[in-house]
Amino acid sequence: MQKTKKQVKFVKTSWATAENDLKSNKFDVFVGGMTITPECQKEFVFSNPLISFNKAAMTACKKLNKYKTFNDIDNPKTLVIENRGGTNQVFALQKLKNAKVLIISDNNQAINSIIKGIDNIHPDIMFTDTLEIAYQHSKNHKICQVPVKVDDNQYYKAFMFNNTSQGKKIAQEFDNWLNNNPTILKKYTKS
Repeated sequence: MQKTKKQVKFVKTSWATAENDLKSNKFDVFVGGMTITPECQKEFVFSNPLISFNKAAMTACKKLNKYKTFNDIDNPKTLVIENRGGTNQVFALQKLKNAKVLIISDNNQAINSIIKGIDNIHPDIMFTDTLEIAYQHSKNHKICQVPVKVDDNQYYKAFMFNNTSQGKKIAQEFDNWLNNNPTILKKYTKS
């Protein structure tokens, strides 16, 4: 594997501010699972897709028996929580017709609220990526994926770069590096 002497600097951002932070050159690449969407492809350059996933519902494992169909999720007694600014918020608002939706700014707080509640409010469901649910379950076995299909679409994660000549160059270098080192991607995606 080729080594580089480039320094890596990590910059804090959020789902709600990531696109503007990238546009304003606070960082060169958004790493960590940006979903490729047609809207983002108009403004940014993406690496080759890294992994595919679907959207799914996440809940406390002790509540799994409540949800046998999508209508069990999308009913007025269900409180869905989402973080502001990401594809999960858009998905929930488009998909749900009857359930109550609470939007908050912090993704980690939204996830934790499924188990612990937030400000004496106890959300039932969070829509997110199947990848995220598997990761959260590995950290906390009280979090489970609801075994109800909520989405027929397949999505892809990638690294996101500015749509500039420099951003395109970095994206191409990244894709070339990953293509020349396929075991790296396999290690992290277990594919």
